[in-house]
Amino acid sequence: MDNYIEPWTKRVDAATHVFMALKIQEQTLLGLLQSAEQGDNFAQQIKLRARWFAAREQRLAMNAQIVDLIKNRTSQANQKQSKLSA
Repeated sequence: MDNYIEPWTKRVDAATHVFMALKIQEQTLLGLLQSAEQGDNFAQQIKLRARWFAAREQRLAMNAQIVDLIKNRTSQANQKQSKLSA
């Protein structure tokens, strides 16, 4: 097995676990926001909206990190394959 694959797989797995936790947090905050929007406590709505947006940004950033890990690994695998077939 390629020496790079195991550490790479661990990084992707760890990032995926963080992504899933962030996704759950975002969904929870969205539910709280939707409930708050049915009331008239505008200060609470603003705070929840800010927390929801922050959670959303974190989730999107983690998603981008996972995509970059996969792209980098694919690129390295393609380069290695090109060298082997040359």
